[in-house]
Amino acid sequence: AYEKAISYQDASISQLAYLGLGEAAMFTHDYDKAASALTVAVKGTLKPEQAAPASYWLAQAEYQQQKYDLAETAYDKVVRDYGKSDFVDGAYYGAGLCALRLKKLDEARTDFRALISKFPKSDDKPQATLMLAQIDLDGKRYAEARTAFESLLKDFASTAKGQKLQAAAEDGLIQCLLALQDYNAAA
Repeated sequence: AYEKAISYQDASISQLAYLGLGEAAMFTHDYDKAASALTVAVKGTLKPEQAAPASYWLAQAEYQQQKYDLAETAYDKVVRDYGKSDFVDGAYYGAGLCALRLKKLDEARTDFRALISKFPKSDDKPQATLMLAQIDLDGKRYAEARTAFESLLKDFASTAKGQKLQAAAEDGLIQCLLALQDYNAAA
């Protein structure tokens, strides 16, 4: 139906048709089709309540296709232009993952820290905390990594996501403690 509406080339309906096509393609995991449709949709004039999810879905589609630079740009647009939308915490997380994939570690740290500090109740906070801790561990920032790993173990132990991340957090914490030569705490 969306493709038929687009074929009429009526500007009054084509923008919404591209948005609908992009959304439908996201739900069927056809990320190439989603990205193509959503790229057209976000270039038009969507209402803010439509533009925020469209930009976020575009970022998700690009990420799924491993087009991390395009995904990062789309996530950044959500953060910059739709700061009050429900998609901002997910956009910070996605931007952090893209930056990590693109080896932009400082940007990844900034994005994960922003999510953690600005969205304390985000579903992505436990994973962002783990990613930040692992970046700090790999960067030999052992004290910062230790704090993040300890926070993850303390603050999220009772959540389902936290329990799934517990083994990685414990392993990372032990590595930090050994690097800091805090052998008693590591035991």
